Amino acid sequence: MWFFAIFVGIALAIILQYRTYKKRGLNDLSYSVRFSTDEAFEGDIIYMYEKIVNNKSLSLPFVRVDTELEEGLHFTLVEQSKADSKGRRSIKKISRVQSIFALRAGTEIERRWRVSCDRRGEYNMQGSVIIIRDIVGLAQVARRLEPEDRRDTRITVLPMPADIEAHYTSSMYMSGDVVSNHCFTADPLRICGSREYTPYDPMNRINWKSSAVHGRLMVNLEEKTSRHRFGLVLNMNSRTVENKNLYISDTEAIERNISVCASILDRIAAEDVPVRLYMNTVQNETLSGLGMSPVSEDDGDGAGAKILVSEPFKGKYNVINALRVLASVRNEISVPADKMFDHILQNVGLYRESEHLIIVSAYLDQRMLNLHAMLKREGINVIFYITTTRSDISEFPENVEIYYNCYF
Repeated sequence: MWFFAIFVGIALAIILQYRTYKKRGLNDLSYSVRFSTDEAFEGDIIYMYEKIVNNKSLSLPFVRVDTELEEGLHFTLVEQSKADSKGRRSIKKISRVQSIFALRAGTEIERRWRVSCDRRGEYNMQGSVIIIRDIVGLAQVARRLEPEDRRDTRITVLPMPADIEAHYTSSMYMSGDVVSNHCFTADPLRICGSREYTPYDPMNRINWKSSAVHGRLMVNLEEKTSRHRFGLVLNMNSRTVENKNLYISDTEAIERNISVCASILDRIAAEDVPVRLYMNTVQNETLSGLGMSPVSEDDGDGAGAKILVSEPFKGKYNVINALRVLASVRNEISVPADKMFDHILQNVGLYRESEHLIIVSAYLDQRMLNLHAMLKREGINVIFYITTTRSDISEFPENVEIYYNCYF
């Protein structure tokens, strides 16, 4: 009799706690997440902090949290193999982690994760899936908890500029130091005179001997110190003809294009040379907030309304804004590249502000060479940076300045 009573009591307790955890297990749980910074560069390691608070009077003996990151971010885990007698550790990158713990009533737990920023872009932490079980493991309830405060859940990963001097070579096969009007940086080793100092000149260009002779501050006049205006065209097509025209078939090539653009913008804008960024990508809220706008609204074929142009980037303090623009570019094509090039030829006045037009593309075709020839007649020099080996041209023309990736 006593055995039966104990059995019935245990069964009722199990049923009671089963229903309690089924009904109240996920009540009064708060979830928050934040990143240690809101901006980082590709390759940086940052921290992500998760906090889960149990605000009810019911303890949770089993809590499993599944946290997943967007593609481009990875959790960095340091593991040590028990079989390794030397104690060496290995670093493992995964996009999803699971953790199991118990959470008493009225307590909280905060976890810190190392996150690797592997690809540029904008990321927003959406939340985690939390699974609750009862004491004996019969009841299981799950829910996706979203962060209550989203102020620190976003992070922008800026593109890392590519080393174009090491990875790209010119099709002109020049050797030695050549003074070129197409170069967008001055050579401090080639002094061709001096002029009076202006507030826009860096202090390291002051010629103190010349200043003492003239009685006022004088700066070195270096080769190629005149301030030109540049236009940088980011071609979002990875091939001459994309599938369905607006679908990028090789996103890795576009990422290389963006890295090269970041390097060029860094070099040009840091020299106080104004540079505008043009690209055939889809407008979004972030790009609009950073000053990107359509080239034109009232052209005939509507291509100008789908080509975005930035305000002139000038000075090292504006380079970070240029990198933010590149970080916010989505892998989407607003208008095919051939229509963008046709729009440039048909509306040269919109692009005439730029004396030099640098086109960063994953391929080179005859249409782009024709663009070079026709813009040259209008007094606009075109320079190409090609990030892959895709080319319809058997031999590079001698009068065209082309830089191609010597590793791909």
